[in-house]
Amino acid sequence: MKLNFSLATAFTLMGLSNATLDLLATIAELKAYCTTVGPNTYVAVRYEGIVLPVSFDFGQCYPYELPAGLAQVAVFCKTTTCYNNP
Repeated sequence: MKLNFSLATAFTLMGLSNATLDLLATIAELKAYCTTVGPNTYVAVRYEGIVLPVSFDFGQCYPYELPAGLAQVAVFCKTTTCYNNP
């Protein structure tokens, strides 16, 4: 007998909540965005109050908060170090 489950169904059967599934989808979306938006982009961030992902290039430290709201999820696609955020 062959079982055919979608990834979402498999995660649900494993007991993962919808919030966890949404987070996993957001991480995948940000990873894809980060790797395709530009050659100097190192992070893609989802902020509350902003619909589209925000990306930052080398030489820019991403802020944990924008006027629209706090960073909810950040996915780094390249290694970098920032020194100006406490």
